[in-house]
Amino acid sequence: MKNILIEDKRAKSKSFFLKKSHNLFDNKLLGFIKKNFRKFKKDLRICMHDSPDANHHDMIILQQRSN
Repeated sequence: MKNILIEDKRAKSKSFFLKKSHNLFDNKLLGFIKKNFRKFKKDLRICMHDSPDANHHDMIILQQRSN
C-alpha cells in the first residue's frame, strides 16, 4: 500500500492520504483498512483529498462503536 497511501503522522487518529486524487476506493483499500483497524483497534480513515489544506475533504472512516 506504500505506493498508494501516505500516512498522516500529525493526525489525531490513524490517517492516510491517497498519493493521487484520482485513485478509487477499491477492494485493496478496503482490505487494508479492515486489516489495520483489527490490528490497532482504533479509528482509521483514508482521506480522498490531497492534503489537510484542500478546500474540500472527503474520507472513508472505519470507526469503533461507542457504547
